[in-house]
Amino acid sequence: MAEWMCEWKEPIESLPRSRQSVNKQLFPDFPGSARAFGAMFETSATLCRYVTLADVGSLPQSPSARLESLVDLFAGKMRSVLEANEEKPDVFLCVIGRDMYDDCHVVEHEGRAHRSQLEANPYQMNLFSDLDAFNPANEFRPGHNFRSYLKKVVMSPGICRPIQIILEDTLDFGSGQNKATKTWNVCTGVYYKSGQLPWVLSNLDREACFMGVSHYRSWSEQGLVMHTSLAHLFSNGYDSVVSKGRRMSVDKETLVPMIDRAHAESLMDSSLAQYKRTRGRAPSRVVLHKTTLFNKEEVAGYEYILSGAGLQYDLVTLSKSGLRLLRRGAYPVPRGTFWELSEDRHFLYTKGFVPELGTYPGVHVPAPFMLLRPRGDSAPKQVASEVLALTKLNWNTADYCCGVPITIGFARGVGQVLKEFDSDPKCTYEPAESYRFYM
Repeated sequence: MAEWMCEWKEPIESLPRSRQSVNKQLFPDFPGSARAFGAMFETSATLCRYVTLADVGSLPQSPSARLESLVDLFAGKMRSVLEANEEKPDVFLCVIGRDMYDDCHVVEHEGRAHRSQLEANPYQMNLFSDLDAFNPANEFRPGHNFRSYLKKVVMSPGICRPIQIILEDTLDFGSGQNKATKTWNVCTGVYYKSGQLPWVLSNLDREACFMGVSHYRSWSEQGLVMHTSLAHLFSNGYDSVVSKGRRMSVDKETLVPMIDRAHAESLMDSSLAQYKRTRGRAPSRVVLHKTTLFNKEEVAGYEYILSGAGLQYDLVTLSKSGLRLLRRGAYPVPRGTFWELSEDRHFLYTKGFVPELGTYPGVHVPAPFMLLRPRGDSAPKQVASEVLALTKLNWNTADYCCGVPITIGFARGVGQVLKEFDSDPKCTYEPAESYRFYM
């Protein structure tokens, strides 16, 4: 890993694995960290710690105890770095071997292990990888998840540093993505987690608060499933924050978790307070994104707080649609295609042909989102334009765009980390507010 980091200072050409050509617009050369980010990524021998075979051999055999011990092992290495050095690292890079990952990572839903064995085409972006959060089969299961558990532990006062988990397979540059693409992706994530913003958007209002509302599932001490709300607040040009809500009620007939009026008021009130604390002032406008429908009580709760604060707002549901638009030619409809079906029902393609890249970065016919808006002050095209812009703010990759806006694209991963706090009633510290700790 240290050797690869040394290479980040110099240009790395995006090369094909075989006789295939590389679309340099889609997979550009890495120009070196100084030119790409105006920064250098530095490490030293005193900042490095190693997980040895003896360390791994001493881990318990019980899967649960083995996972917890491995997390404690990584956390202990980080603490030793912080205690031994006056100059503290901004981000910890944790390289984990495939055997450790297979032994300790909890498989979260059926079929995941099978898919991980399939080799992806390194010259096509995965069309559906960022839509997993919308798959109802992706349920939270009891038990720890190595990634989420470690991210929870490093929020403790003794460490309090974001981490970048890197599978050892990533360091194999003879397979998968080429080295330039891997370098772009890892450097972008590390740069953001160090407290910087890789890029901001010139056409997105910096005074508006874009808020994604979702929920996650955890298990209580009584073995009952609990649904807890969460909000991801983003403002262009500033670090985004995560706000944990409270336990949700469940509809007795449909068994669907729901937000009632009191819950909506509490969630919006606490989220706005957190936004003010982070930014030093209130937003000029609030745009709330969800992937489920708003119920009447929920709308009333949000309206009460937002109207009382004198804020403009838009409540927007983004749901997957079965609609497909076809066009003549070799490529599907362009990304950004917008269709108004009715006053409150619109369709938006966040994936599609990208003229700037000269190609469609996918292998399947793209599907649009259906945008439903029970309340809104803004024009539908403005709301759609903002959704499209927010798909370009995934700082965990240097891809041109993702299919889901940042407000809701990472809700499931955030929920997995917050679930670790719920499962540890003896925890003495609170979840971090900054999204850098969750990504």
